[in-house]
Amino acid sequence: MSEPIKVGDLVCLIHVCCNRSWLNSVFQVTSIERNICAGCVTCGKGVSDIWLARGLGDFTIALSWLKRIPPLSELEGERTEE
Repeated sequence: MSEPIKVGDLVCLIHVCCNRSWLNSVFQVTSIERNICAGCVTCGKGVSDIWLARGLGDFTIALSWLKRIPPLSELEGERTEE
């Protein structure tokens, strides 16, 4: 099972509500914040997640919409164990 997403991780956006051009975007998490009153800036749909990840462009994405990309060192360690 993969580790939870944390600051500094590379992540891939795997779910969106409306703006499909962002799908599969990769970015580095700069902070993780509590969701106070978040909604999609494009369609206004509310985001029910309690936690959001902030990226370098000063945007926030629900953590459940992201998948962590493991560092190469983790992937190489898995190959060695096989």
